[in-house]
Amino acid sequence: MLVRTVLLTCLLSVAGRFRSRDTKKLPFHGSAAVVKLLEVTTERFCSIISITDDSASFFAVAEEIWETWRQQRGTAMFQVKAHNQNTNMTHRLSQLVSLARQVRQSSSCTTVLVVSHDPAFLAAFAERYGCVWYTYLPYTPNGGKIEMVAAWTPSRGLYLSRKILPFPEKFLNFHGTVLNVTALPYNPFWMEDNIMLANGTSVIKYDGTDYRLLMMVAAALNFTVQLLYSESWDDVTKQVEERVSFICPAYHIMMTVRYERYDFTYTYEFSYFSFAMAKPSQEPQWQSLYYPLTDQVWLAVLAALLSVPTIYISIEYVQRNMNGQTTGGGAVFQDMAGMLLGQSLLHRLSSNHSSRVLVTAWIVFALIVGVAYRGNLTASLTLPKYPSRPETLPQLVDTVERITVPPFGITHVKYYSMSESPLFNALAKLMEVGPSLMEGLQGALQHNRAHLGGSRYLKYQIADMFTDMDGTSRLYVGRENLYPGASGWPIPHDAPYKVQLDYWIMTTIEAGLYEKWMADLLRETTLKSRQKQRKRQNKQQDENEMLKQRSKALTIIHTQGAFILSLLGLYVAFVVIIGELLVSRITYTVQSY
Repeated sequence: MLVRTVLLTCLLSVAGRFRSRDTKKLPFHGSAAVVKLLEVTTERFCSIISITDDSASFFAVAEEIWETWRQQRGTAMFQVKAHNQNTNMTHRLSQLVSLARQVRQSSSCTTVLVVSHDPAFLAAFAERYGCVWYTYLPYTPNGGKIEMVAAWTPSRGLYLSRKILPFPEKFLNFHGTVLNVTALPYNPFWMEDNIMLANGTSVIKYDGTDYRLLMMVAAALNFTVQLLYSESWDDVTKQVEERVSFICPAYHIMMTVRYERYDFTYTYEFSYFSFAMAKPSQEPQWQSLYYPLTDQVWLAVLAALLSVPTIYISIEYVQRNMNGQTTGGGAVFQDMAGMLLGQSLLHRLSSNHSSRVLVTAWIVFALIVGVAYRGNLTASLTLPKYPSRPETLPQLVDTVERITVPPFGITHVKYYSMSESPLFNALAKLMEVGPSLMEGLQGALQHNRAHLGGSRYLKYQIADMFTDMDGTSRLYVGRENLYPGASGWPIPHDAPYKVQLDYWIMTTIEAGLYEKWMADLLRETTLKSRQKQRKRQNKQQDENEMLKQRSKALTIIHTQGAFILSLLGLYVAFVVIIGELLVSRITYTVQSY
């Protein structure tokens, strides 16, 4: 008589926790786990009976098993379809069990593999057979491994393994496994620097706030990192989406269009997306002489210049001089204007006390107005008034002709286009995707454009790459941010290790380490920048002195008004002298006749 044994394996592994469309993308997908399970638990001469419900994913697993062992060991595949959810489970399986027993009788050893998400489906088999419970551990000191966690038979009941719990946490310890990650330089979050060794070779040194956070998580979960090559940020996230990369340890803003491709870790940073533009330059303006006083003051001075000489002439007309002559009106206006400009006094002072009081008041008035004007003129020339610059999103949209964004900004364009805000829609129409950071900032300097990016990132790059020796820069970052975006690390959808990553990221953030790293990196970058500037100053002292002198000297922009006024005076004088020559010639001709 043939000895017949039956082994019912209830597969509850990590493969069963993923959706069917993601199963084959996993490095430990369902089929591989089942095959390894059967290799560990099944004798080489045992036939295999696979039983599953109408789940498409598990039926695909059963098909692969049937293709693998149909010639070597003999296989039979059964699928129970649910015609009615109210149908009794035991009644549904009665005919299938009968067929399975007929297949079992043709082999001396049979392994029955039952795979399902339905607890009632598994329980119906457990009532008739014994159940051995295995789980797949993807990370152990010896690599991926199948472990038995429990067994159940009608006679002995439930037996639990002492080595492992029924529902073990599989990602508390990666046991030194090398995990693939993808990232690109994005200072100060992910920084790469080439270091020359003593033997002449160069190595890449990584640093940055997100890199340090990754190293902290890697130390806690006991894994090492291997950085994969990526051509662009789109390639970085694409490898995460395809599950080639374990994680992208560089912050990304959590946007709905991105959630369609991949998931995110715990929100550990708020990215303030902003814009950078060139500071408005001061254009030559002839009104520089007009700026020190307001319109009302100029009108008041003009009124005083017209009224005071008129009053003086009236007084002199009523009270004649001792010789019986009065001063000419043109001469009075000329003398009053000269006093206002601080040039001279009256050539002939009147003997009338009223006239003298009026002249004294006019001298005091001219002194006060002249000092105030010269003081404000000096201030306006040395501290010129620059044109207003865009600081808010509405001002940006109304001012620039184009807005550039790096290649990863395609998601931002899509997000703004789908927004219900007319302002965001207008912003999306102005955006051009493609230019890198350096190209975008250079374009902002040369044209009426703006470049979008993270506020911290833009300020860091402007301070590092676009700051002059005197500490000034022609670029600035807008005061108003586009929006505060919650940010995290991109990870694959339904990644089973997300809980552990979130825990250690949250622990590190709550300890205040991330903010400390950010402060330390900014301080180190400032010190390095100062050291570079000192080296440049030591090499170019003469040029620096000339630069300082040029920064203190007034340019044609400041003094253009004076030159224009001088040219205007020369032109008026030329017209007057021509007129005088014509008048004198006409007078001479008339007298000759």
